Amino acid sequence: MSVRRFLTGLVLVACGSSAAATSVASLPAFEQGSRQSASRRAASWGESLGGPITGWLKDAIVPGMAIAVIEDGRVAWQGAFGVRDADSKAPVTEDTVFEAASLSKPVFAYAVMKLVDRGVIALDRPLAEYLAEADLKEAYPPAVSGDVRWKRITARMVLSHRTGFPNWFNNAPMRFLFDPGQRFSYSGEGYSLLAAAVTTAAKRSFNDLLRELVFEPLAMKASSYVWRPDYEGRFTTGHDLLGRPGPRPRASRPVAGASLYTTAGDYARFLVALGEGTGLSRAIWEEMTRAQVEVLGRDDKPCFSWGLGVGVYRAGAATTLWHWGDNGNLNAYFEIVPAQRKGVVLFLNGQNAHAVTPLVTRRVLGFESTAIATSYFRYPAMDSPAMAITRAFVAGGAQAAAKAAAEAGRREGVEDLGATERLATLGAIALQRGDLGGARAAADAGLERQPNAASLLVLTGGIHVAMGDRAAMEAAFRRAREATPDVEGRINSLGYTLLRGGRVDEAIAVFEYNVQAYPQSANVYDSLAEAFEKKGEREKAIRHYARAVSIAPAPGSSSSLALKRLLRDAGPSSGADEVVRALYRRVTFEAGRNVDWEQVRAMFVPEAVIVLRTSRTAMTVFDRDGFVKDFVRFIAEAKLEDRAFEETILAIRTEETGEVARATVHYAARVPSDGRPAQEGVDVFLLMKREGAWRIVSIVNEIVRPGVPVPDEVRR
Repeated sequence: MSVRRFLTGLVLVACGSSAAATSVASLPAFEQGSRQSASRRAASWGESLGGPITGWLKDAIVPGMAIAVIEDGRVAWQGAFGVRDADSKAPVTEDTVFEAASLSKPVFAYAVMKLVDRGVIALDRPLAEYLAEADLKEAYPPAVSGDVRWKRITARMVLSHRTGFPNWFNNAPMRFLFDPGQRFSYSGEGYSLLAAAVTTAAKRSFNDLLRELVFEPLAMKASSYVWRPDYEGRFTTGHDLLGRPGPRPRASRPVAGASLYTTAGDYARFLVALGEGTGLSRAIWEEMTRAQVEVLGRDDKPCFSWGLGVGVYRAGAATTLWHWGDNGNLNAYFEIVPAQRKGVVLFLNGQNAHAVTPLVTRRVLGFESTAIATSYFRYPAMDSPAMAITRAFVAGGAQAAAKAAAEAGRREGVEDLGATERLATLGAIALQRGDLGGARAAADAGLERQPNAASLLVLTGGIHVAMGDRAAMEAAFRRAREATPDVEGRINSLGYTLLRGGRVDEAIAVFEYNVQAYPQSANVYDSLAEAFEKKGEREKAIRHYARAVSIAPAPGSSSSLALKRLLRDAGPSSGADEVVRALYRRVTFEAGRNVDWEQVRAMFVPEAVIVLRTSRTAMTVFDRDGFVKDFVRFIAEAKLEDRAFEETILAIRTEETGEVARATVHYAARVPSDGRPAQEGVDVFLLMKREGAWRIVSIVNEIVRPGVPVPDEVRR
């Protein structure tokens, strides 16, 4: 017997409309169709979609796609088009594994709603209460020293994107765009906080929870939030806007909002369950799919609504549930209509994917509008100037793209902005290739459309520095900052464009400007360090990685790992310089590891004198043994025995004269687990040779603070 549920409460606002919210009174569950009719429908879908999809993929320069169509409450048809790698030409099949990107979020949200149904977690209870007994530096490190407003965030706020978080912290300290609960602002970071709370409350690992709550009940055998060995040979490569393949990182730890691997068939089975409310009580399903917050488009008009983990959209008279995914070169989209028991999910392996998704979705669902085509998004449409410019670039390079831009003419609003941004992107590709003339043509064509476009002004700065004119570069960057104050990311991206193109010195010049313009950003120091490392200037790389870590001391950050790698892998240098460096390495320790104090003592002459700043008003003089005892006391009082401690050299200058030497060191000291910025100081060493080996005679220490600057000789 077929069982129907009558589910109510999908409330939303049509894009661009100020009409009152609409309630859908009756939403029958998905039903099974007969095998015979299903077979006929599957053949029909293949016939009607095969030709158009092949053409759309070619026009969008997207190599491959997998699709699953839901009809009458079942997976009616699966299709596979194109190749999963443009180089190998290996075809996309029904078994091809894709990154789901943000389509990870509805799957996790569904698991959370199951736990809500079981009373494990409550939608409106602060997540901090579930984490009260947890070790935050393990469960959710950003909260260790984060803004206390995070303690007000609830599961409902996370699932409806009202945490106030940006999309991601990216290893930077916790920050808020607004107070929790105020309004919609899309955030994957919130999902990471919710995952920490949920796994703590359920006393289960993330992978175990998702397997038990979602993957096993729904027979999603190919799905996982971490990379599996059996994905080898069937995972798709991502492709950029020109269709060029590139490597993808493999997720070794689950990220609730982003790291799902799956197939079109697996995900379609999940969507059948989502549409029917399988495994959820009627009240919980209604709450999940009810509009919780209105979302405005870029024209500041109501565009769609958001439920708990899913978007809610009004397509004419129909109500749809939907979500999009964008991992750059891998993209995805689904839209289902519970009342009509149909839907579609798409996975595509190219950056221009969302020129294709609205076309396929409209064809499958029979609607004139789709959520992905609303004014909230800025994806170029298939017939947009941006796509025409891209196709011209593929055919004839940057000069051809500039010509296509002129032929396309001006358009109003988002489409013209999209063409401008695409010219900036293609100009950067030309710059990376060494085609300065093409890059210049693309920049000029864009500036004719948008004279103050920050992206094009930054590109112009890159062209100038590539031509050897650093002053003109800085002038262009200043104009970009006047047009848009926060262009840190654009300038950094340009630096990497130059770095990938082999222009290391020019990249360093770009990153050095960014350090001067945004000195409080850890990311700019990290990028400059990476460029210095590529050039082989290890000391400068260490110095800038250390600065990045001192600004954003997040355990496991890329800066921290790079710094440890450089310090660990560095070969020994000779002379007094190496003795000084060795001292800092020996008093740095990991959690549970003891310092070998006998080795430390052996580095000093017995009569050594050490003068330390022990408070803002006091200096203390120690002999060698007193220095060691004071260090041991500090470790005990700060309870560092089971924690790590780091002293990192930021800059060093050593001068040897015969058998005596002087070294000045600018250093940073920190306890990585406490999340606080590093304390910087300066040590001045005197050394002498004794029995053929350098030994420390004295150290004078001072803390860097207002009124006590870093000496010029070690100033970075």
